[in-house]
Amino acid sequence: DLKQLKERLVANPDNLSTTYRNYALALICYEQKQYGEALEYLGSLGSLQNNMFVIDLRTDIDLKTGRASSAAARLEGLYAKRPKNEAVTIKTGLRC
Repeated sequence: DLKQLKERLVANPDNLSTTYRNYALALICYEQKQYGEALEYLGSLGSLQNNMFVIDLRTDIDLKTGRASSAAARLEGLYAKRPKNEAVTIKTGLRC
């Protein structure tokens, strides 16, 4: 279950990379509706803030927490830069 997986990732007995571990923890926190904690893990990913997976999860968190305008602003900027990216195009279309 997610709780056990989260505990294992936090303990990190497998010596996973920090990047892998923190992104996985962000996903788990998102699924458990622990959005603040998910954002903390995403924030710890440093140079990966413009990674599409990170942006996608941040956008999902914005939408789940009633910050649609924040999600829209993020997507509009991305759409201008990456109009052929399916993740950006689909989410931008959903906003309308």
